[in-house]
Amino acid sequence: GADGAWRQALPPVAASTVAFSLTFASSNSSAERAELHNVLFGDVYLCGGQSNMEFAMPADANASAEIAAADAYPHIRIFSVGHRTSSATPLRDLQTVWEPWQVASRATIAKDFTPHSHLFATFSAVCWH
Repeated sequence: GADGAWRQALPPVAASTVAFSLTFASSNSSAERAELHNVLFGDVYLCGGQSNMEFAMPADANASAEIAAADAYPHIRIFSVGHRTSSATPLRDLQTVWEPWQVASRATIAKDFTPHSHLFATFSAVCWH
């Protein structure tokens, strides 16, 4: 668009379990392209809240079982926005991202809590359940 943002309207697409790759090209320039890979279509659940949403998976009473089972859900994608994203008006870009869009797995729902990691920079166990 005139503001420099990419916008593409897609027709309704049935929910999928097969991942797609999407390629977008500018109508103004053949050199301007963008690609998205490993895209699924279907329901999107947004989990939000206050500090209760920061209940990290390793603190869950059934953490070992939940983490072990996570690889059984390859069609779930997760994403976590950081604390410093706040605005009274819509933003073009997030101010902080803790976890980018990624496939849910035992590696992505349970993070290392060493002294150099961020305690809550992880996927919310509240949303997982």
